Amino acid sequence: MQKLGKTPKQYANEIVNDFRIVLMQEDTDCGCEILCTLIAVKNALITVNKLINATHKDYHYYYRLVIQELKEM
Repeated sequence: MQKLGKTPKQYANEIVNDFRIVLMQEDTDCGCEILCTLIAVKNALITVNKLINATHKDYHYYYRLVIQELKEM
C-alpha cells in the first residue's frame, strides 16, 4: 500500500532518518548512532500517532502500517 508516494516502510525509514540526523548533529552525548536511532524511532512513533489524530480516516490505515514498521526497527 502506498500513500504519499511511499510505502509505509519507506516513510518509516525516512522519518527516523530525519530525526536521527538532527540528533547526531547536536553537540551532546547522543553521538552514539544506536542511541540516536532508538530516540529517533520513539520520536517518529509520537509524530505518526499525532498524524493519525490530525488526518482524515482514509490515511489511518497507512499510518498504522507505518507504526508497525517503526516498531520492527
